[in-house]
Amino acid sequence: MEDFDVDNTEFFINLTTGLEYLKKLYHLQRNPQFIRIQSTYLEHGLFELTLKELDNNLLMKLAIGKDCVILDCTSRKLKNNTSRACWQGVEWIKYCLERIWFYRNIKCPSGMHDHFNKKFNKLSRCTLKKLKYYRKFLLTDKVKLWYLCDPTDNDSNVEYYKKIVKNYL
Repeated sequence: MEDFDVDNTEFFINLTTGLEYLKKLYHLQRNPQFIRIQSTYLEHGLFELTLKELDNNLLMKLAIGKDCVILDCTSRKLKNNTSRACWQGVEWIKYCLERIWFYRNIKCPSGMHDHFNKKFNKLSRCTLKKLKYYRKFLLTDKVKLWYLCDPTDNDSNVEYYKKIVKNYL
């Protein structure tokens, strides 16, 4: 992961397990935004759905050059304790936006380049149109999208996450 400018950073908590970051952001006096990158879509090869459900706030922030960090947690032992939403989902989003906004076919650090290229070439006109829309607002020359992911033992513990929401929102 590249360095990002903390003062220029927008934090997006990936629901649900990413809610654990609320405690840390609360102490930093930072108000996060929320996003839902569903790992089940990625597991089932439904990459286009990930793009269709992308939050407009995230897309606009990226278009104007803000550093955006997706915060998530995982209980799975995937890719160095990184959630699928991060190592695959965030990289997929970044790959697509670089191609659509800047016409660059970037290499993917997750080793998914050929797979991403095949999925990209099958995107519907509607999805491409949604992402192309933000080109008119570009104030940057690159997609500044990263992620932070921590391990958790609380996956599926709904009461635990409700308590975090109650205490920190």
